[in-house]
This record gives sequence, structure tokens and C-alpha cells, in this order.
Amino acid sequence: MATESLEPGDCLLLYTDGVTEARTLEGDFFGIERLVDLTNRHASLLLTPESLLRQLVGDVREHTGQDDLADDATVVVVRWEGPGG
Repeated sequence: MATESLEPGDCLLLYTDGVTEARTLEGDFFGIERLVDLTNRHASLLLTPESLLRQLVGDVREHTGQDDLADDATVVVVRWEGPGG
């Protein structure tokens, strides 16, 4: 079991393997490195969780060149506002 302490304003990103395994028509995976890089870039813009989610879903669709993916692809972004936030 692992634990992580969150500070107010921190975001948590949860995703299924359908995100990282999304492929181009040539077979290139979206990949974890791309997901981490794009998440960091978008997060540096201080986007709302909803906007960050929309950006990431758009990035996956752009990578595949398709609106519909072959596998389930789920992304959840949660911002911790602190106790009582």
C-alpha cells in the first residue's frame, strides 16, 4: 500500500490503459511519457480540472486522428482544495 500527501490545490490524475495505449493508424502508442509531459504542460497553465481533462482528451484524439478509440479510455482529474474545501 502506498500513500501520498496532497496539499490544497494539488491535482490527482487517474487514467485507464486505453489512454496510454491509444494508437495512431501507424501503431504508435500515446504512451505514459507523452501523458506525463502534456499533463505537466497543461498544469503549468493553472487550468481548472475540467479544462485539463478536456485538453488531455483532445490530445489523445489528436494523436490517434480519430474521435472514437478502439479501447476504453477514461481520465479523471480531481483537485484537492483541502479540508472543508
